[in-house]
Amino acid sequence: MLSRFVRLCILGFPLSTALVAQEPPAGWIGLRIEQVTNELGDALKINRAGGALVIAVDPWGPAKTAGIEVGDVVVKFDDRDIKDAVDLRSMVAKMVVGKNVKIIVVREGKEAASFITVESREKSRRDDPGVPE
Repeated sequence: MLSRFVRLCILGFPLSTALVAQEPPAGWIGLRIEQVTNELGDALKINRAGGALVIAVDPWGPAKTAGIEVGDVVVKFDDRDIKDAVDLRSMVAKMVVGKNVKIIVVREGKEAASFITVESREKSRRDDPGVPE
């Protein structure tokens, strides 16, 4: 099977298009997250296993617009349970840029739902060194 690069060249696309069109941009929502340990889960009153603790929110990112706050625990993203921080990072990175998805967090022991639009990290990244990844 021919690679995407070779197929684009055969179809007559310019070389620059074939090189640039390799990968779609990674999804980004403007959160810095970490693992939720059992002890942390108990302290945050989470009634389920898993989730990703929000430790920073980009002030210009989609998470801020969606109302996500530091201390929230993301337990569902796009109707899928979040096992841990790695799981959420992977889901977001693979998400189609521009897609609006439901996100559920636990805040002060209660679930809160919101919608968030996935952006491209390259498009959203600010030059401020204090901006979370």
